Amino acid sequence: PMPKPRSTAPEPTPALRFVKQRHSSDCAVAVLAMFLGVRYEDVLIAFNKPVIDIGVDFPKDMIAVARKLKMPLKHRKRFDAEVDDGILHVDLLKQSQAHVVVLMNGLIFDTDGSVWDYDDYFVAAEAKPLGLLMRRSEVGG
Repeated sequence: PMPKPRSTAPEPTPALRFVKQRHSSDCAVAVLAMFLGVRYEDVLIAFNKPVIDIGVDFPKDMIAVARKLKMPLKHRKRFDAEVDDGILHVDLLKQSQAHVVVLMNGLIFDTDGSVWDYDDYFVAAEAKPLGLLMRRSEVGG
């Protein structure tokens, strides 16, 4: 028998590697690692500030960190939750701080380890969407 020719196709990768929050204020680190497919530690180093100060300036800081990691993102206030994937900035209406989660294939991946239907998440979290950070290549510029 002849040996099988080696495939030139890239190795398959998971659609998402789940990254949970490690502190009360590091959701930005966790979702960037999750959405960009990089290590939590690499994102934390790219923020270059104490974890307690992360999340003060969404989405500007997250765009700057993604750029440092050579994975540019662009902020969109209008998006289609059914087809657009990205980092969703949400306003937790009962809390003073904002939050970010990953939106992929119409599902919300929260940094506590839960996965939600888009509409159900906003009811349960008592939140509203503020905007989506998308890969620059997917928004045309």
